[in-house]
Amino acid sequence: MIFFAVVEFIYSVKDKEIASFLKSVGILLVAAIIAIGMNATSLLTTYEYSQYTMRGKSNGLTIDTQSSQQGLSKDYITQWSYGIGETMTLLIPDFYGGASVGKLGMKSKTAQHLKNLGVPNSQTKEIISQMPLYWGNQPGTSGPVYLGAIVIFLFVLSLFIVDRRTKWWLIPVIILTLMLSWGKNFMPLTDFFIDHVPLYNKFRTVSMTLVAAGFAVALLAFLAMKEIYEGNISKEKLIKPLLISVGITGGITLLFVLIPSLAGNFVSPQDTQFQGDFSFLRETLPQDRKAMLRSDAFRSLAFIVLGGLILWTYLKGYLKKNVSIALLGFFILLDMFPVAKRYLNDDNFTAKRPKQLVQMTPADKMVLQDKTQYRVLDATVNLFNDATPSYFHKNIGGYHAAKLRRYQELINMQLEGEIGKLFDAFGKATTPESILPTLDSLGVLNMLNLKYIIYNKEAPPLVNPYNNGNAWFVENIRVAADANEEMKLLGEIDTKRELVIDKSLASNLPATLTPDSVSTIALKSYKPNHLIYSVDAKSNQVAVFSEIFYDKGWKATIDGNEVPYTRVNYLLRGMSLKAGTYDLEFRFDPDSYRIGNTLALICSILLLLGIVGYMYFAFRKRKYIVKTN
Repeated sequence: MIFFAVVEFIYSVKDKEIASFLKSVGILLVAAIIAIGMNATSLLTTYEYSQYTMRGKSNGLTIDTQSSQQGLSKDYITQWSYGIGETMTLLIPDFYGGASVGKLGMKSKTAQHLKNLGVPNSQTKEIISQMPLYWGNQPGTSGPVYLGAIVIFLFVLSLFIVDRRTKWWLIPVIILTLMLSWGKNFMPLTDFFIDHVPLYNKFRTVSMTLVAAGFAVALLAFLAMKEIYEGNISKEKLIKPLLISVGITGGITLLFVLIPSLAGNFVSPQDTQFQGDFSFLRETLPQDRKAMLRSDAFRSLAFIVLGGLILWTYLKGYLKKNVSIALLGFFILLDMFPVAKRYLNDDNFTAKRPKQLVQMTPADKMVLQDKTQYRVLDATVNLFNDATPSYFHKNIGGYHAAKLRRYQELINMQLEGEIGKLFDAFGKATTPESILPTLDSLGVLNMLNLKYIIYNKEAPPLVNPYNNGNAWFVENIRVAADANEEMKLLGEIDTKRELVIDKSLASNLPATLTPDSVSTIALKSYKPNHLIYSVDAKSNQVAVFSEIFYDKGWKATIDGNEVPYTRVNYLLRGMSLKAGTYDLEFRFDPDSYRIGNTLALICSILLLLGIVGYMYFAFRKRKYIVKTN
């Protein structure tokens, strides 16, 4: 948009149409303000939440090297970086082998070798249907970014025949987004964008910028068709750029048909895993990848020649306009559709969607018999990369692309160690009772109210009798000098009896406490956005709640009056409570949500008024024209 605006501004100055340009900008700004306002609810709440996530600012924890930086780490952001040479997939789809797991044909070198070994055809087909064909630098891919051979040919043609005013903003878009997609393979530009361009360090998978490049390439390609078929340029003048464009794109593909090894050695870092009986794959797979590149290069060459031939016959008068357009459209579809079917096909669909995507296991059923509030650790899945246990339970693990930074830091610094300790105990346990001392020592997991551990989907879960519960009173307060000390002390204290608080927040709690074993606090009612605790305190107490501290929405009240609470134990809620018997309520009522709803309503009304006003004045204008005629 910036490139477009700059080019339009330059031309408006040159053509002395600055007033028209400013009028257009003004209308667009009003439209943008209304559009943003109508989405204010999600924008404001997401922005507010993002400040507390892995994509937000640092909490000052420097001992956790994984999360001490602002936003996401550069390694994380650039993990899926398109290779510079891999950009050739825009023209030749299987230039780098296609998908990480792909299918070979029965005529492939791998299939032939298996046949020579005496492997039955049915088994050979099964083996070659799951081959690691991609040999680029990305950790994995479901398929290449392919824009189409004819589209690329038309794009090259557009460079000769589309007006400069359009090219001057679209070509920089293509160049910039291509270079950004290279990520770690072109770090000077990537570093600049991560460090200086707002919001860029909030995203990962830099290869996504190829969406913008693809849009600009396709737009220029079809603008080239517009120039040809609308007769803006004489047919005689189009012949030369047409032949040059076929020569450039066809010549590149022909080069890889003849010398595919120009692309590289076709060896993937993963090929080293093949040992023993499968060591032959280290030889056959590179040969098959080479054959795939050559085949697709020839395929792209054929479509380029076809596209060029269709346009040439039209320009020479052998084809009518509509027939030429229909043929070009047909061959573009014939080019793109089969490549798409390689990666999105019948195997990706089922005849009927199951009523429940995540099926309940016997272990899940046993856990759900408990109607109290607790958390579950499912050791049968990848704890922090699998969110399926959250379908039924309040989950210690799970996955979210924008986890709260404090929880991610807790995972890195405390939970991984305690979970590792727990798994070690499982490995050495002779009876369920032998694990109990280990469970009692898991101070951080216990403060997260871990009650059930699923270690076998078909077996009863392990019950942790040492969890701290939903809320509890503590007897001692430890003050930490900074985030590093707070995290360190959290792994050392007895979380059932002590809490740790940052010194900047220490004034929110009393300096000394009076232990009282008679006082109680319990969760009385639970809803995701409304918690009610029953308090029976014989003296002033300090409570810790096994709930995440997030003051941008959660408000505490006693008898309808708002009361303050603070952050303790690095990420939980803590509060000083007076003696007495009463209910304490936490409600989630973020100001950003209410303000966003108000703005969305106002802007929606403005949009409707604008539409009605436009229709009214358009009707009056039409009526006036009819009357005067």
